[in-house]
Amino acid sequence: MDKKLALRIAPITADELYIDEHVVVALENATKQIITHGAYINADGEDVYIEDEQEFARANTIVYTPHHVIPSARPKYPESYGFVHNQTTLTVAHERHKLGYRVVLINCSTVTDTLTTSPQVYPESILRSSSLLYCLEGGPFDSDALDEFRDDTIVVTPQVPIFRNHEGNLLRSPWHADIVTAAPVHALDVQQYAPSRAAEIAVAMARRAQRLVDAAAATAANVLVVGAWGCGVHGNDAELVATVLRVACERPAARAFAIVDVAVADTDPATPLYLTFAKHFQEKKF
Repeated sequence: MDKKLALRIAPITADELYIDEHVVVALENATKQIITHGAYINADGEDVYIEDEQEFARANTIVYTPHHVIPSARPKYPESYGFVHNQTTLTVAHERHKLGYRVVLINCSTVTDTLTTSPQVYPESILRSSSLLYCLEGGPFDSDALDEFRDDTIVVTPQVPIFRNHEGNLLRSPWHADIVTAAPVHALDVQQYAPSRAAEIAVAMARRAQRLVDAAAATAANVLVVGAWGCGVHGNDAELVATVLRVACERPAARAFAIVDVAVADTDPATPLYLTFAKHFQEKKF
């Protein structure tokens, strides 16, 4: 393991992770205004324009429907290195970006199910920190008709401007990341509304994990940052999610990345979620 590739980031605390409900609502409304105007005013009082950047990201978004075969990326590295961080996806990705890497993030939140007034449900939202909401509007996930399994659709949005940190503070200038949106199975809804299909969850999640890694590998990014995709509000078993992501990263496509970072924000004193993913990814070679 190349220790020089490791990040030194302190574990997140509960106070840092969870944002008050009224703040969440205000951030969501403010982000919509920023997207509409294509600009914001930073803490130094400077006008920061992102209209051209978000238009580029939207215009170049690629949608892979379940019937599309995602092109296989040629491996760029002899091996990839895995790291696990008790932090948010945004924080880990930004730290990699500051080191000069091009980052691709995995976003599991759709337009329909992301905006919420419950900070405990979505303690982190890439959508309220970037122009991704604008890029996904009118797309395949912008529908109330999605069933419990969602589907295998993958959306790749290049170089999305990200203008907030996790806490919601506006950045002096935006940074950019490729973002892959892949909706996980909503396991809790399956258990409630379609319990006879529960045995299909593992197969669907494994197939979708491979597709999201393939789609991410087809970008120009050299670092993949993925969170606990499908855990939390979606109710998927952490061991299952960690396993399907690891298996997906053991395939040649994942060697398009020098680094695979797993960001698992876990404020439980025993850190069970973090430890589950660490078992599969921490300081592993793929």
